[in-house]
Amino acid sequence: ADLKKNYDAIDWKYLFDFAKINPERVIVCQPEYMEALDKLIETTPIEDLRYYLASQYLNAAAPYLDDNFYAASFDFYGRTMSGKQEPRPRWKRAMAIPNSALGEAVGEMYVEKFFPAEDKARMMTLVENLRTALGQHIDQLDWMSDSTKMRAREKLAAFHVKIGYPDKWKDYSTLEIDPTLSYWENIQRASEWATRDQLAKVGKAVDPEEWLMTPQTVNA
Repeated sequence: ADLKKNYDAIDWKYLFDFAKINPERVIVCQPEYMEALDKLIETTPIEDLRYYLASQYLNAAAPYLDDNFYAASFDFYGRTMSGKQEPRPRWKRAMAIPNSALGEAVGEMYVEKFFPAEDKARMMTLVENLRTALGQHIDQLDWMSDSTKMRAREKLAAFHVKIGYPDKWKDYSTLEIDPTLSYWENIQRASEWATRDQLAKVGKAVDPEEWLMTPQTVNA
């Protein structure tokens, strides 16, 4: 009620219904921004807002359209804004999309070829040995009180180990990729699916088993 009252230029019910969420509360991190946005929407002619949204849509689509659109997008965001001299080869750009949109599906194929289950088991054993050794080290510390040692032990036991790949892969069965549609249309489908996947977590406890990176991600 406060959200609609304070920022009534935005149709919050429509947005929440479209996103298929019904939050009990919304945390507004920057009230000043929302106040300015609300005022801007109220005072800007509707035609100007339509032109702005159309330009934003085209801007988002440009990297996935034909070579002319991609070149214009790279010239500004790549060359002017980032100082890059040349765009990545087309094959690298194409490979990056499934890796981003279907990260764990690609990861499952990667694991099947390069990281057998016995290797993961071996590394899990190594980490558990380290956990045991650290626990023994904590017990032997003469400068730490018994109560502090107990808390340190609790923290050590709570340490959640993730090695190699998840035990349960992400389910992409509800993501429909249609080969009869354009590249950009399928990009939109993947983007919408990912957004809804995130919104489905609203109001739920954090899943400690969820992975925030893929097995094929280089992160050392």
